[in-house]
Amino acid sequence: MKKMMKKIAILFLLLCILSGCGERISEKDLIGKYHPTSCRDEKGNEYEIDDEELIIEEDGKGTFRFMGNLYEIEWIFEDGKLRFEDSSGDTFIGTYAGGVLSGKYFYDYFYEFKKDAK
Repeated sequence: MKKMMKKIAILFLLLCILSGCGERISEKDLIGKYHPTSCRDEKGNEYEIDDEELIIEEDGKGTFRFMGNLYEIEWIFEDGKLRFEDSSGDTFIGTYAGGVLSGKYFYDYFYEFKKDAK
């Protein structure tokens, strides 16, 4: 009986790993204000991120302050990726995990944003 329970537990664990039953991200998890913790280009050059912020609102809209300019954004979350396009036509594609949003914006800016505590 113990061997059978052990096999069931192992099988359950494997199913969880294979099906990705870890952290499930929903659109509601993304809603909030973010501040970048880093910004670099494809060559690894770091950029200043003084007053930049990203606000993701519930209605698929939000704002992104980038290099002193405020842009309206429209976002979607599908296939585990957040994608937004700003009012100038530039795009961001990234992933979210543990309150951190990481991805590529514009041509070659790699951002990491940390979600503000509520």
